[in-house]
Amino acid sequence: MANLQEKLFWEPGIYQLETSDPVLAGPDGIDNLQGKQLANRTVYLKDQIEQLANGKQPAGNAAKLSAARKIEATGDGSWNVVFDGSKDVSGQLTLRDSGVTPGDYGIVTVDAKGRVTKARQLGGDDVPAHDWSKITAGKPTTLAGYGIGDGASKTDLQTAVNGLIASAPANLNTLQELAAAVNNDPKYSATVDGKLAGKADKASTLAGYGIADGVTKNQLQQVSPPGQVAYFSSPNAPDGWLRANGTQVSQTTYPNLFSAVGHAFRPAKDNVISMFRLDDQYDLYDLMVSRPTIPVSGGPGTASGYLSRGGASMSTEQAKFGTSSLKTTPNGGFAMMALAEAFSPDKFTIEGWHYPQFTGGWSDQGLLHGIFGMNASEVPGEITLAIDSVTRAPVMWLSDSNAKSASDFICYRVSGNAGVFPVSRWYHIAFSYDGATYRLFVDGKLVWVLASPRRINIPDNVLLFSVDGAGPSFNASAGGYYQDWCVSKSCNYAAEFSFPSQRVEYLTSPDNGQFYLPDLRGEFVRGWSDGHKLVDALRGFGTKQTSQNLWHDHGIPTDGGADGNDVVVVDNNGKVMDFGVRRTSNEWLADVNIKGGLLRYATYGRGGNESRPRNIALLGCIKY
Repeated sequence: MANLQEKLFWEPGIYQLETSDPVLAGPDGIDNLQGKQLANRTVYLKDQIEQLANGKQPAGNAAKLSAARKIEATGDGSWNVVFDGSKDVSGQLTLRDSGVTPGDYGIVTVDAKGRVTKARQLGGDDVPAHDWSKITAGKPTTLAGYGIGDGASKTDLQTAVNGLIASAPANLNTLQELAAAVNNDPKYSATVDGKLAGKADKASTLAGYGIADGVTKNQLQQVSPPGQVAYFSSPNAPDGWLRANGTQVSQTTYPNLFSAVGHAFRPAKDNVISMFRLDDQYDLYDLMVSRPTIPVSGGPGTASGYLSRGGASMSTEQAKFGTSSLKTTPNGGFAMMALAEAFSPDKFTIEGWHYPQFTGGWSDQGLLHGIFGMNASEVPGEITLAIDSVTRAPVMWLSDSNAKSASDFICYRVSGNAGVFPVSRWYHIAFSYDGATYRLFVDGKLVWVLASPRRINIPDNVLLFSVDGAGPSFNASAGGYYQDWCVSKSCNYAAEFSFPSQRVEYLTSPDNGQFYLPDLRGEFVRGWSDGHKLVDALRGFGTKQTSQNLWHDHGIPTDGGADGNDVVVVDNNGKVMDFGVRRTSNEWLADVNIKGGLLRYATYGRGGNESRPRNIALLGCIKY
């Protein structure tokens, strides 16, 4: 016989036996189910009662705590009691010691809770300043009473006066005689000062001293105003002048000169050949050439005649910086920029901003949007950068003087990464060569690279925007915008970089608080054109010229006919302005020059390597 197994569990209900239930014994039989459920409830209730009895289970209305508890407080005061709920209790509160010794004090420090944290006696420095009348008792009546030992008493003063009178001349031994001697003038000292001032007046001008034949500073500056340049037959600058040697000087030391010249003579950064801003600030002064027409290889008189090119111009439609930029147009509107110095094939960087429109271009296994090129002649040599209008990948052509076919090129129509130019927007483009590797960067990212020791050949030293660098006869320009371009004779980028977020300054910035003087050493001085259209119309103030970059006419013979043997010069409207005899087949190479404010085309009769005439060296100075 076995007992049912009891569990500490409250059964939610007691099973009711049904008439249909079979009789079944055993621990899991139906006959024992009600007994098991009742036994489980009994064990559960027994456990609850035992917990109440031993205090583990609180009763609903207990008269006291099953265990006494300690209640206490800490901080600025402390107290504690033991409480079990059976009766009221109380405890003594003890305040924390503030550290101040008990006593009477004149000065105390009280914190935010009203507690005294410091205390000291009243000192002399604690007494505020009072008026002398506030002191009503204890005031001395003699010098000695105040401790003054170097003062004269009435007795001392009387003795001194008596001695003075006794030693004075007979006619000045009384106060009456002294008064008579100064004409009884009670303000004798002031009268004497006034007389002396009248004899030696102070002045700050020449006129104040009555000088009529002197020259004032303003008159002197009118004779030689700040900024005037002069030459002296002395190796030293005279007073008021500085050597015009390109050095920096202080703006505060020479304020008048700085006000006159400002930063006009900042030198270019090292290795910069040419800089073309092409924006609203510099406008067409940087747009050296914009070809409206150009002769084809057949020359005037042939069936092809002249090809209309339109012309690149400034536009406010797009601008990376400012409000305008250079705009080129499809099939005819391109720009040609003459470099100030010879291009360097050993090391160089060509960089700037371009906004492609993907309109126009030329077909070479697909439509190509020209960005820039170099070499506008038929002499071998070339740089060309374009965009494949379908894949939007950069495409490069590079050739040296040996290129006669596509196989002779350093690279011929080699594409970079596809999708580099996904949409029409402003892109920063930089093409560089370090003597071993050609690299193309777009927005600072390397998108094309070619290692080659072969140098490119650029015979005519010009930069073309929007067309193939193989020649100006290529009649397939693309639409786009250009701004802030620079050509350098150094490799500025050999690794990826952060492209500029503002205009690039290609001039050296002066040190803080200084400015540059013009550098006249070894230079001829020529008058600035100042808007004169017939002489150097596009030349900027303060710029320098080499001895070879100006076109000049030695006199071109002409037979006056249009027989295909003449070079023809036209103005912006296509009007023929001049003729020249065509002497060799290569003289149709277009060399763009400016004369009389007109765009001219000629390839001979131009100045070459010129030598300076006999001259004498004097010291160039500038007035400050």
